[in-house]
Amino acid sequence: MRRILARGTLASALALTVGPAACSITAPSDEDLMGGGGAGGTVDASAPEVASEGSVDAATDKVGDQTPPIDVACGVTEKVCNSGCVSKNDPLFGCTDTGCTPCSTQHVSATCLSGKCQLGACETGWGDCDKNAANGCEANLQSDPLRCGTCTTACSYPNATPLCQAGTCAIGACTLPWGNCDGNDANGCETQVNDIQHCGSCTQGCISSHATATCSNGVCELGPCDSGWGNCDNDGSNGCEANLQTDAQHCGTCATPCAPAHATGQCAAGQCQLGACDTGFRNCNNQAADGCETDITSDPANCGNCKNNCPTVAHATASCVASSCQQTCDPGWAHCLAWGNACETDILNDNSNCGACDKNCNNAPNGSGTCVNGTCTLACNKGWGDCDNNVSNGCETILSSNTNCGGCGRTCQTGSCQNGACPPEVLAQNQSNVQGIAVDATNVYFGTLSAAMAVPKTGGGVFTIEPIPGGASISNVVVDATNTYWTSYNLGRLFKDSLTGAGGATDLVTGENGVSGLVLDTDWIYFAVALSPNGSVQKVKTDGTGQQSIANNQMQPRGIAVDGTYVYWVNFGAGTVMRADKSSPTPTPTTLITGQGNPRGLVADATSLYWTNNGQGTVMKANSDGTAVVTLAGNENQAYGIAIDATHVYWTTDRNPGEVMKVSKSGGTEVTLAANQARPRGIAVDATHVYWLTNQSGQVLRTPK
Repeated sequence: MRRILARGTLASALALTVGPAACSITAPSDEDLMGGGGAGGTVDASAPEVASEGSVDAATDKVGDQTPPIDVACGVTEKVCNSGCVSKNDPLFGCTDTGCTPCSTQHVSATCLSGKCQLGACETGWGDCDKNAANGCEANLQSDPLRCGTCTTACSYPNATPLCQAGTCAIGACTLPWGNCDGNDANGCETQVNDIQHCGSCTQGCISSHATATCSNGVCELGPCDSGWGNCDNDGSNGCEANLQTDAQHCGTCATPCAPAHATGQCAAGQCQLGACDTGFRNCNNQAADGCETDITSDPANCGNCKNNCPTVAHATASCVASSCQQTCDPGWAHCLAWGNACETDILNDNSNCGACDKNCNNAPNGSGTCVNGTCTLACNKGWGDCDNNVSNGCETILSSNTNCGGCGRTCQTGSCQNGACPPEVLAQNQSNVQGIAVDATNVYFGTLSAAMAVPKTGGGVFTIEPIPGGASISNVVVDATNTYWTSYNLGRLFKDSLTGAGGATDLVTGENGVSGLVLDTDWIYFAVALSPNGSVQKVKTDGTGQQSIANNQMQPRGIAVDGTYVYWVNFGAGTVMRADKSSPTPTPTTLITGQGNPRGLVADATSLYWTNNGQGTVMKANSDGTAVVTLAGNENQAYGIAIDATHVYWTTDRNPGEVMKVSKSGGTEVTLAANQARPRGIAVDATHVYWLTNQSGQVLRTPK
C-alpha cells in the first residue's frame, strides 16, 4: 500500500525518533518515505540535514527533477511529475523513467515503447517527414509545395510559383516576363509575354494598324506611322487610325481640320478642298481658305449671287433681303411717284406728301397748311382758329366771341371780346416803376421803386410786404411756400421775408454790383450780378449761407434758369446762352449758343430752353444742350419778359404800346393776349391766367390764357 506523507508530517516523524541523548538517527523505512515499494535502511551520514518544518528545498519541487522530493513516495512503475506520481509509460509525461517532457502529439497520437516515445498514425493531411518524434507530424501535406500529398513529393513548374492545394500540385503566378499561354500547367509558364503577340499578358496583342508596333516591358508601344496615316487620337491601341490623305478632320496632319466656313470640306491627297457651299452662301472671292464667305441673302454687293450689286439711289440705302435687292429710304424721304425706284419725295417738308405719300396739307380754309417735320401745321388767317384740331377742315372758328377770344377756348371773364382780345383785368394800379413778378395760389407779388408788394389774384387791396429805401428799385421776385425773395438792382442786395412780411426782411446777399436775374431751386437761390466789367452768376442757400460763384467775367448776365443738372443764363452784353453744372464745387461755364441780340429773359423745362432777344425782337427755343435752335416768334419789338407752361410760351414786348403774346412750344400762329400796353415787362402764368406788369403805367394785370 502506497503512502504519501505531507512535509509537516515527515518532520514530526523524524523528531519522534531522536532522543535527548541519542547520537544517531534511525531513518524511517523506504516505504515510510516513498509511499511503499522500497527496501528499508538507515539514512546515509552524507544526507543533508533535515530542515525545520515547512522548509524543504524548493529545488526538490521542480517538475521533471530526477530526484523525487523526500516527502513524496511513488511506486516502482511511477515517477514524480508536477508534485505527483505518474506512470513512467504515460506519453503525456514522456516515456523515460525520470523526465516529465511529454511525447509530441502534434497532428499525431503517441505511445510509449521500451522507454521511448512511439508515434502512431498521423492525422489526415499531415506527415512525419523528418522522422523526429519530438515534433510529431510536422509537415502539412495539403498545402506545402515541398511535401505535397507525400513527404517526397515537391511541386515544381518552370517560370512559375508552385502551389499545393488539397495535397495536389498546382501552378501559381507566372514569373515575369513569362505566361502560361497554352493553358498546360505541366510545362509551367512557357511563353515570354514581351512580344507583339503576347505583350504583358497571353491575350494582349499589339495592334499595328498602319504602323510598326513594338512591345516594351510588357507594354504595347506604337512605332512610326505608315506614310499618309496618323495617330490623331493619341491612342496607341488602335494604331495610326487617321487617313491623312482623305480624312476631312485630319487633312495632311492631325491638327489640320478641313472645315471651311459655310461649306462642306473635302480632303484629297492630304490637301483641303472646298466642297458644296451652305444654302445662302457663295465663294465670291474664289479663295478656298475662307470658305464660302459671302452671305448672298443679305449682302447688297452680292445679292442672290456673286457680284449682283444692288444699285444705290438718292436719299436711300440699298439692302439685300432674302437674296432680293431693296431700297430703304432715308428718314424723311419716300418713293411717292408711280415710276422709278428713287426716294424722291421729302416728306418732312412737302405739303402734298407730309409725313407720308399723298398726305396733303394744302387747301386749308381760312388758313394755309404747312408741312413741318412731317406734320401738317395750320397757319390760320388773322381772326380764325383751328379749334377742333382738324387740319382737314382748316381754321373753322372765328376768334371774336367771348368763348374763343383771340384764341381757341379763351373765355373773357370781364367785358367782351374786342378785336380778338379780352380786356385785361386790372389787379393793381398807380404803382411806381413796377418790376419783377411772381404768383402763388393766392397772390401776385411784385416790386416797386420803394417796396416789395402783393395783391390778391382775385383783386382787392394791395399790401406791402417790406418797404425798401427810396430809389432801391426791385428788379426780380420769386416765392416758395412760406417766403418771398427779391433783389434790388441798385442796392446790390438779395432779401428774404415771409409771404405777408411778418418778422421783417433778412439780407441774404449784400455788396453786389447790380443784382438782376433770380431763380429758386429748392434750398438754393441762383442770381445774376449784371454790371460790367465783372458780371457773375452765383448761388446762395435760402438761409443765406454757402454763397458760391458759379461763373465770373460774364458780360451783363440777365435771365437765369435751372433744371435737374444745370444752371443756365444769358449774357445780355455778349449775346450768348451759357450753362454750368449747378452741383459742381468748381463749375466750368460752357457757351451753348452765340449770336443772340441782347438776350434778356430765360426759362427752362425738362428738355428745352426758351429766351427773348431784346435787340433782335425774337422769341427763341433750343434743346438743353444748345442744339436745334429755332425761332418761335419774330418781329417782336423789344421782346422782354418770358414765361412758360406745359404747352405754350408767353412774353411781353417792352414798347409803348407793347403787347402780351403767346405761341405753342412747337411753334405756329402767334396769339395776342393783350395789346396797347404801356411798356409791359415782368410776366408770370398759373393754370388759368397770364399776369404782367406795365412799367410805365404802374399796373398789375391779368387775362385768361
